Amino acid sequence: MTWHTEAELDRLDSALMDLPEDNDPMILTEFDGFCAGLITCPEMIAPSVWLSEVWGPGGAPELKDLSEMQVMLDLIMTHYNRVASLLMMQGEYYPVMDEDRRNGDILWEFWMMGFAAAMRAARGLGRHRSQRQRPGDKGVQADGGACRHRGSVLGRKAPRGR
Repeated sequence: MTWHTEAELDRLDSALMDLPEDNDPMILTEFDGFCAGLITCPEMIAPSVWLSEVWGPGGAPELKDLSEMQVMLDLIMTHYNRVASLLMMQGEYYPVMDEDRRNGDILWEFWMMGFAAAMRAARGLGRHRSQRQRPGDKGVQADGGACRHRGSVLGRKAPRGR
């Protein structure tokens, strides 16, 4: 199994970004950490349980039709399965992380929030049931403003060796 192409990551990123922001859905980096966390849990957590964490507290997105939902689920499950396969091969998994294009800083916090959300989901707590802060809410600041994925200053950091 090989890592995602940039086009595959861009499609998943776009699909996640198209979800209503008011729902507080996961972003790509966060979802990648979430997948890694789910896969490293001692017991499998069914997608029917963890998908609600991806959508956010507002629930599943209202898409135009069933085929649009199928495309979204295919993108999500393809990423999940690819992360699972790569984690089984030593040295093959590289986390998807955002990079601040202005200074090259790697913004690992989103990935870690996803991983931690998987640990909470494994304990039955869920991502949205805890008091959490996104790096852009406090702490990760850039030019006096919050550094958010939905902003224009972030870019995806290409995995090393790929």
